Amino acid sequence: MQGNISKQEAPHSGLVKMYIGTRLRELRRQKGLSQADIQEKTGVHRCYISRIEHGPTVPSLDTLEKFAAALDVRLYRIFYEGQEPPPAPRFISSSSLEDPLATASGRESQAGFLQELRDLWDRMGDHERGVLINIAKRLAAREEQTAAERAQVDRPPGAGHEQFQ
Repeated sequence: MQGNISKQEAPHSGLVKMYIGTRLRELRRQKGLSQADIQEKTGVHRCYISRIEHGPTVPSLDTLEKFAAALDVRLYRIFYEGQEPPPAPRFISSSSLEDPLATASGRESQAGFLQELRDLWDRMGDHERGVLINIAKRLAAREEQTAAERAQVDRPPGAGHEQFQ
């Protein structure tokens, strides 16, 4: 198998379901774990694990994170079989996000990134778009929660208790 799945290799969501399930089963067996072991480590019922491994069910991001933890692998390993981590995606640098019109190359980079994003979006089906949007919303909510927790930790002692003094 290749190191990753392209849209051409898995044009239908059914193939993606089968790939995720097959990959999870493969990783579980490589670790010498049974479905019962995974159930114990994740709290996910064995019958649900079986449904995921055999393809009729696609797990949520939370469930995939539980599987990754139980299998002691990084989350990307569920989707990527290569020996080395996948290459980092090409994103616009943070400086070009702050001031995208600062340089001509920044504009070209941003335009190229947006065009590539548009092309990928156009190749997705409605289901894949929905999954992607759901994941983005959940990641954004996590980031907001993390930022709020950091703000709580970063407050000086006694901050917010002025009315009790």
